[in-house]
Amino acid sequence: MRAFAIVCTILVMIQNVEAGEVQDAEWNEILAEHRQSRDLLQFCSCKIALRISVTQADPSTPRVIQSTGEYWHSRDALRLKTLLDGEKLDLIWENGLERTLRSRQIDGKNQYAATISGSSRRYHDRLDVFGRALLVVNVPGTSTFLPLEDLVTEAERVEKRWSTEQNGTKQTTIRLKMKQGNGESEQWRVDVTLDSQINQLIRHVSYYYGGSSPEKSMFRRDETVEKTVELKKGVLFPTEISGSSGGGEQIGYNPKKTTISDIKLDRRFSKQDFVMRYPAGILMTDSLQGTSYKIDETGKPISKPVTLGEVPPPPSAESTRRDVLMVSQEGESSSISFIVILISIGVILVGIILRIRNR
Repeated sequence: MRAFAIVCTILVMIQNVEAGEVQDAEWNEILAEHRQSRDLLQFCSCKIALRISVTQADPSTPRVIQSTGEYWHSRDALRLKTLLDGEKLDLIWENGLERTLRSRQIDGKNQYAATISGSSRRYHDRLDVFGRALLVVNVPGTSTFLPLEDLVTEAERVEKRWSTEQNGTKQTTIRLKMKQGNGESEQWRVDVTLDSQINQLIRHVSYYYGGSSPEKSMFRRDETVEKTVELKKGVLFPTEISGSSGGGEQIGYNPKKTTISDIKLDRRFSKQDFVMRYPAGILMTDSLQGTSYKIDETGKPISKPVTLGEVPPPPSAESTRRDVLMVSQEGESSSISFIVILISIGVILVGIILRIRNR
């Protein structure tokens, strides 16, 4: 009997292993279809609008934040132009190089800030369409977005995978436990749901910590694809995405809605589509070289570079003469003060000595 029980146990274990292999194989097929559906969208342009309603102490008077933008995306580059709270941003990322130009009106005058830096983070802006449309997934606690297959690799482990079916539609969810970041007291979890109805694109994502599920968490952030459009046969693109954030049971707090429109697929981009034009004479902060310098319309330097953190050289010989004079005057003033202090100390010492003698 004992031998029979052992044999049965071994058979059950073998069946479980085989079942696990089947499950892994099925998941790999789903992930491959997801990647293919996403890659069909990589040459595109569109417009985007984001509306966030921030819940305040008085829920009846939320603070509303609205932003709009234009977006261009190719295999090796992307461009994003946005308007948020009066600030315009033009961002180009190409082969690991990021260039930005920000502008804002202050007291009726345009103020500009230009930067150039190296960045392996392709998707990280609030209005990046691939991030907003859940074509890539946020690494919680950071501003970085990754394709789902890379997020799985980045996670500490896969905690769970499960599927549900309804009306002929199958949704597959993977639960990832993320690595704990420096200074973080809680570990994030991410539940990502793929939907067969939309070609295994992501239907829903829950980011949460402080609990083993979104419903039991201390904090959660949810995003859901509500609508898609078929751009051509079998090719879908998300067009409406809703979201919210708050405590575990505070579903619907801080609601936000993203709308994507005017989508053009299979765009053939020219080099000019990813060329930035600058106002002549503005200052460029160059993190690659660790310097700043003035630039022309094309971004080429037109002044000597200044090491970041140092005071730039004076603009003219006259200002140099005036600065030297001021320093010289300050030095003379300091010397006179020092002499006066020495004389005062001498007078005090003489007075003390005379008092002692008189005693």
